Amino acid sequence: MAEATGEHVGRPIAHPVEKIDYARLLKAEGDSLAQIAAKTGIPKTSLHRYLLTTRHNG
Repeated sequence: MAEATGEHVGRPIAHPVEKIDYARLLKAEGDSLAQIAAKTGIPKTSLHRYLLTTRHNG
């Protein structure tokens, strides 16, 4: 039922999409994972997952 109304289903999202998009931008500009982690507050292990997957809306 929640999916039908467009609500998020499952585990809560750990990091806002805006931060993940910012991390992707920093990576494209050549920043290292350590630099991106320091600027966004997202752990490097999570950055590996976010930056190696394609972007999805949700």
